[in-house]
Amino acid sequence: NQKEGYCKSATILNHEINNLIPNEISSQNWAGGSPAGIIGGPPCESYSSHGRRKGVSDPRGQLVFVFAEWVIQLLPKFFLMENVPLLAKADEGRVLTEIINKTRKAGYAVEATILNASEFGAATKRKRLIIIGLRGDSAPQWPKQTHGIGTTLAPYVTVRDAINSLPPASNVEPGDPQGHVLVKHTKPVA
Repeated sequence: NQKEGYCKSATILNHEINNLIPNEISSQNWAGGSPAGIIGGPPCESYSSHGRRKGVSDPRGQLVFVFAEWVIQLLPKFFLMENVPLLAKADEGRVLTEIINKTRKAGYAVEATILNASEFGAATKRKRLIIIGLRGDSAPQWPKQTHGIGTTLAPYVTVRDAINSLPPASNVEPGDPQGHVLVKHTKPVA
């Protein structure tokens, strides 16, 4: 996005979060001394139905609290955290409750819900837990479903709908579109 000009003025920190300390990051990076927003998706393996579900006993499972700590220390106008739906049930709901309580105590109106990407025009049935916080008392508003079954909704987007107009993948590097090249399968796969 920075190369294409959409976010040329954005400050992007490309580091391992455990190697950074929020209050050591210069406030000059942001107008007003804090970022406009913090958006992230801490690793989900600790809470995923396809993982071992170690939760907070897994170091990756602790990163949801690191995310909340960044919000509390940097005090952005808003935050948005995305994760797998099972995070809401982790440790009998205590993980999600702790995230919400900590950020509410820091002055955020916080809401959490599970949304399905297919209901908003994505070509995938992908449910995700979304936690949104707005600094102050204004409660976050959830978007209205735009796709699905019904007379007022657009039809679900299929993968064919999404990629059918793309040109075929290239046989040579760097490939088109966006670096896409055909996979060169080995004999057992081909």
